[in-house]
Amino acid sequence: MALPDLKLAMLVIRGSQDLEDCITDANARAIPCPAECLCPGVPEPPPDQPYLVHEGMHQSALWLRDCTLEPLRILSNAGYRIVVTGHSL
Repeated sequence: MALPDLKLAMLVIRGSQDLEDCITDANARAIPCPAECLCPGVPEPPPDQPYLVHEGMHQSALWLRDCTLEPLRILSNAGYRIVVTGHSL
């Protein structure tokens, strides 16, 4: 959602809604977080002690990134402030 008068864009993420979401939530296996997914400034961990992420949340985050990154980049380049909010489960 974008509010042009305020130069504000909001990405609102809903929680679990259906059985497919619940299956994703239940996929709680801890997997190593790929280095390309680390936030800028976060040091890479030692190879024998990787950062771990919830596999289902990681899959959802990648999907969300792929769907929203370019539109958010366009809004940001146009001077919009970006707010991300929502909840899980």
